[in-house]
Amino acid sequence: MAIPHAVTNGDHAKLRLAADITEHLNRGTSLDELFDLIYSRLTEFLPYNRIAIALTDSRGERLSIMAVRSDGKTILARGYAGTIAGSSLEPLLREGRTRII
Repeated sequence: MAIPHAVTNGDHAKLRLAADITEHLNRGTSLDELFDLIYSRLTEFLPYNRIAIALTDSRGERLSIMAVRSDGKTILARGYAGTIAGSSLEPLLREGRTRII
C-alpha cells in the first residue's frame, strides 16, 4: 500500500488561497476585489511586479485588459485594447502558451 504524499506548508498555503478565491467567487465578490486578493497573495508562490487579465474578442482579433495590478506605474491600464495580429502575444495565443516576463 502506498503512503500518501505529505502535505507541505507550501501545499497548505496554496490550498488555502484556492479556498479563499472560491469563497469570494461564491459570495459574488467583484472582479476588482477578487483580483486584489489574488495580487496580494499569489506573490507568495510566484514573484511578480504586475499581473493582468486580458480577454480576446469573439473573433480573436483584439485583446482587452479587464483587470491589472502593479507595484509601479501602469502604462497599459484596464480598458486598453489592441490588435493581436503582429503583436508579441500573437504567437503565444495561437500556440496556447503563457508569458512570464
